[in-house]
Amino acid sequence: MFKYMAKNHNTMVENHKGVWELKYEKLHILKLLIENPDESFSIRQIALKRKINYKSAYQAILKLQAEGAVEI
Repeated sequence: MFKYMAKNHNTMVENHKGVWELKYEKLHILKLLIENPDESFSIRQIALKRKINYKSAYQAILKLQAEGAVEI
């Protein structure tokens, strides 16, 4: 039974970790946009500047758009 619990715990921790990383990226992307108000960025440019993969940047931008913080 312990092995089963340990396996499920690891999965829960990994899933929870993704939520915090997304919030972290959202904050850093907002900071990037606020510090450069005269520039417009593509998602690819944001990903390159933040040194993250495109999917992470895309998901963070979608969340920011849903919150009304950015326009795509």
